[in-house]
Amino acid sequence: MNLGDQVNCLIDLAKKVKDDGLPQAALRDSLYDLSYILRRIQELAPALKIDINSASQGELNMFLESHKVLRFYSQCILLWSFRILEILEFIANIKPSQALRIARNILGAHYGSARGNLRSKLTREQGFLQSPKFSPDGRFEYVIGPLSSPASTASPTEKQIIERLFKKYCPQKQDFNWWNACYRILHQNDFRVSRKDLERIEGFIHNNGGVITDSQSTIQCVLDSVEKYLTANVE
Repeated sequence: MNLGDQVNCLIDLAKKVKDDGLPQAALRDSLYDLSYILRRIQELAPALKIDINSASQGELNMFLESHKVLRFYSQCILLWSFRILEILEFIANIKPSQALRIARNILGAHYGSARGNLRSKLTREQGFLQSPKFSPDGRFEYVIGPLSSPASTASPTEKQIIERLFKKYCPQKQDFNWWNACYRILHQNDFRVSRKDLERIEGFIHNNGGVITDSQSTIQCVLDSVEKYLTANVE
């Protein structure tokens, strides 16, 4: 689903939310807010599609400014999406995905979320979502970095834990990568990750970085959750 489709889906869902009180009004308004954030990203994206080597100074200035604004909006996607899911949890006990909860908590805490080896490697110019990657489908990856690799800071014990969890939850996937190992575990669909294993994964991310979630999965989680709420509340 591309950005335009996601915008239309969010608006359609917002129109279906009944005005039954403050939580529902907040839900509806937040869906409209998220659709606006995606529209702004659509508008800014073309400025990034330039040939740096042949670009004019004006094009380069637009590129740099758009990149800064996209970084801001990429974080807004995560924060507003989690706001919507928190409202749904309150009014309908629909639980947010654990990957999204971890990503939002880390973004909210920012550098204070780092522990162990990761904290000693982060600077004011580095950290969570420093350089979001914008792809043609509008996807951002939510990452703690830049670091050389989570494997460069992880202890042998931590590595063993994540490798074991990857084999446990992603038995069909052979392309293990330290940057996205935790992401792949959190976003697989065949098994529900246990609470104890979630704590291990969150601890590894806090200490060593890596990919936590991405905007495509985040928005799809919002769409699915709102659909679930609306289906359960149709008269």
